Amino acid sequence: MVDISICRIKGMRGSVYELLDPRDKSCRYVGMTFNVDARERSHADSRSFQWSLSEWKCELKSIGLEPVMRVIESGIKAEDILERERYWCRERISAGARLLNRPAGRITKSDLFSPSDSLLISEVCDQIQDLLSIVSKYGSSLPKNVAKAVAKARGCTTNLKHSLPWW
Repeated sequence: MVDISICRIKGMRGSVYELLDPRDKSCRYVGMTFNVDARERSHADSRSFQWSLSEWKCELKSIGLEPVMRVIESGIKAEDILERERYWCRERISAGARLLNRPAGRITKSDLFSPSDSLLISEVCDQIQDLLSIVSKYGSSLPKNVAKAVAKARGCTTNLKHSLPWW
């Protein structure tokens, strides 16, 4: 995710774009970026933090297609870009688009996880931490690459657990 405050300081200008379904040219997603080429490449990956967007991209990929990205407004000041993205979301929705992103524009952590999801993920992280503690007790007898993997996994689960939203 782009830090808009840094872009504002640097005087960068951004663009609002839409992703179109290649089968019927319908708008399915509205987004903003400060680097159109990089954003287009990232959308070529079917993974996304928004489940509905990922599912749609995977569906297209399964039939040999990919979303079509089209810039709908460019040259936008960093301080105005979120409002312009919201504007275009509202425009597309009023024209009948079934957007896969939130109508207001930005997605938040609470859109990704329900309270029960967060609890389950937290419990799984705790179980992984417990297993990693058991493995770590073997200390110096572990091969270096295994010891590094254990340390990395411990860090990942800690970061994941702390990034979950709580209601």
